[in-house]
Amino acid sequence: MKESINVGEHKFEVDFSYFGSEKYYLDGELIHKSWNFSLSGTREFKVGSRQLRIEVSVKPSNYYCKVYLDEELYIEELFPAFKDKVDKRNKRFELPSPFWKKLLLVIVCGALCLSIFNKL
Repeated sequence: MKESINVGEHKFEVDFSYFGSEKYYLDGELIHKSWNFSLSGTREFKVGSRQLRIEVSVKPSNYYCKVYLDEELYIEELFPAFKDKVDKRNKRFELPSPFWKKLLLVIVCGALCLSIFNKL
């Protein structure tokens, strides 16, 4: 996933891979490259006279990639298309409501009791 941000007269680019590689470019020049396997983190950079901070969380239940410029939220979501995919996938795999959980528990317990009763 690659995205660019305009910070004054500078172009700042973020390039994330699905396997943990992070690359950051300032005006086309690579300024930071690393591997990151944590579920969340923060990176800070000096862009001209301004401070740029990128906060990332790749937790399945709480994905975001926010950009702050001089401690103020600059971009709410850096990769909105990817966030939409994550949100759609999370809705597909959402846990059932409490009613269905209780019903499933009653059915499992009932089946277990009946199998124990049949063994006796």
